[in-house]
Amino acid sequence: MDKNLVFLAIFSIAVLVTMTACNQLDEVGTGGAAKSPISKESLTSVQEYNNETNETHFECIQDQCIEVQGIGDDECTYNWECETNEQTPCFDSDHGINYYVQGSVSGESANGSGIVNWTDYCWAGWLFEFYCNSEDLVDTDYYICPDGCDNGICLSNQTNENYSCLDTDSSVYPTINYTKKGFVTVRNSNGEIVDTGIDTCSYDGAFVVESYCEEEGSSHNSHASPHFCECKDGACVVNETNTTYCTDTDSNEYPTINYKAKGVVTIIEDSGTGNAVNYSFGPDRCYSYTNLTEYYCLKESSSEVSTEFYNCPAGEICINGECTSDTENFSCIDTDSSVYPTINYTKKGTITIKYGNQIIDTHTETCSSDQTIWEYYCENENSQTWSKDYYVCEGHCEDGACVVNETNMTCMELGGVVCNEGSTCTGKWITEAKDTDYCCSKKCKKGFLQFILELFNF
Repeated sequence: MDKNLVFLAIFSIAVLVTMTACNQLDEVGTGGAAKSPISKESLTSVQEYNNETNETHFECIQDQCIEVQGIGDDECTYNWECETNEQTPCFDSDHGINYYVQGSVSGESANGSGIVNWTDYCWAGWLFEFYCNSEDLVDTDYYICPDGCDNGICLSNQTNENYSCLDTDSSVYPTINYTKKGFVTVRNSNGEIVDTGIDTCSYDGAFVVESYCEEEGSSHNSHASPHFCECKDGACVVNETNTTYCTDTDSNEYPTINYKAKGVVTIIEDSGTGNAVNYSFGPDRCYSYTNLTEYYCLKESSSEVSTEFYNCPAGEICINGECTSDTENFSCIDTDSSVYPTINYTKKGTITIKYGNQIIDTHTETCSSDQTIWEYYCENENSQTWSKDYYVCEGHCEDGACVVNETNMTCMELGGVVCNEGSTCTGKWITEAKDTDYCCSKKCKKGFLQFILELFNF
């Protein structure tokens, strides 16, 4: 047999045996047992993963930035990027200020009430319209509906011959009759009922809520302001000897409007038997530090109480149910600074505005995202109102304060791995590490020069 053919056969068998052995080593590893895939749950350190697997990426797991097995996009580089402290978004079902659609708004309240879920509603002809303001907080717009308010919307006073509005207690328009219970029915041109109403008493029988037709062709049922009387079965009880008075403690002149004093309105019904019945309404109160709710009588011989929402003029503020220009008793205190203006982005502060010893407003600083902060501050010591600044932190925002990224942590403490000089980083270089300038957020990759030096044992 040819020696060359024998040699070629032996060489081929040797190559085949070597390749088979290498494949088996690849499958079982150096320990002689097959490896099982590494999972997130078995992760104990970044270094362990770098030793065990070739493909990794970073994910936020339980507010920690962890390197995990598998191909994927990095969600984070540092642990603080996984922390969640964002403002609850504001949602308005009727998409802003819309007086003719009832909406519901959810989110953080602008007046500091926390997370709220409010629906537009009517009160004494006023519409309380809730909406998301420019700071994405739930705010309120107080609006007098020109044609009446019902079920959280302003009514549109459409006089149309295709509608008919009938009230059983009166045929004179507007069909207001407090002494008789009435039923209102509104029909369209096809005779279909499109709206109804019924006169009712308050739960304690102190006043009647009157449903009525504004005009014969009105397309909707209207509601009058509460009429104070002894109410039974949707109507005021008629008593010829009754005398009704309306008094207001802050004024003797009618209408009894006085924005400079806090008052209480009282309706007095005297039957002449010595058993007068009193109904109180109020007192006047502030619904913000610039807005007043004023209760007053239109005239003395009246059982109706009127209400006005009043904005105190510039230079005045609403305190204890009255507008006052006494600004010397105001003080503005900020816990994170005593130097005015009290701006301090690196410390969480609470701002408090006082009138004398009475707290009229307070706000605490919060992070609006992981890098931005709402900073509340006082312009001066006697500020009547607070100021607010939206600020982007140089590092990150944590618990209402800007925090500069730490520079005294090692590469491993920052969640990275140390590369040799000349290596490249498959992720991002972490420049804050104190122990090395070659800290990589993912994996190190040898450069060509390093490969040559290692090849020749340099």
